[in-house]
Amino acid sequence: MPCHCCEITDNTFGEGDARSDIKHYRKHGPANQTRLILEGIRSLEFKDAALLEEEAARRGHTGRVQFVHADFTDVASELPIADIVTLDRVVCCYPDFRALLKAAAGRGRCALAMTYPRETWYMRLALSLLNFVQRLRMDPFRVFLHPVAEMESLLNVEGFERLSLRRLFVWEVALYRRSI
Repeated sequence: MPCHCCEITDNTFGEGDARSDIKHYRKHGPANQTRLILEGIRSLEFKDAALLEEEAARRGHTGRVQFVHADFTDVASELPIADIVTLDRVVCCYPDFRALLKAAAGRGRCALAMTYPRETWYMRLALSLLNFVQRLRMDPFRVFLHPVAEMESLLNVEGFERLSLRRLFVWEVALYRRSI
């Protein structure tokens, strides 16, 4: 059964959300889990690796950024290999974590960083309630609490080893480095 992920997420995260996020970012900086991703990436001390953020146009980087609006798993093989792949609050919005992580690992030359909801009782409860409300609203968007051990095992098979794991109340932030 095909996934209509782009359509579903476009209906959930619209232009208004983007404007609100960028306004919050300009006032307060990156969210806590994003700060932890950036710290982790900086700790790797890569030379000549670039990380661009949402404000590419405002900062004069539009010539260095290509925006692709598609399901990543559908187009990953057509995208160039990157030094660093980040999945900040992405895994929890995608139903097939295996396909997503395999595609991300296949595009990452050196490192992969990701955030996902913690596998705790309170997150299970919160996400179950959120998904229940989404069903009541007849909104097809769902949030997923994927098994962390399986995600880690998949990335290990793909040649990545975890360097760090940081926990916030809602999120875990994991940093992986290619080991082979």
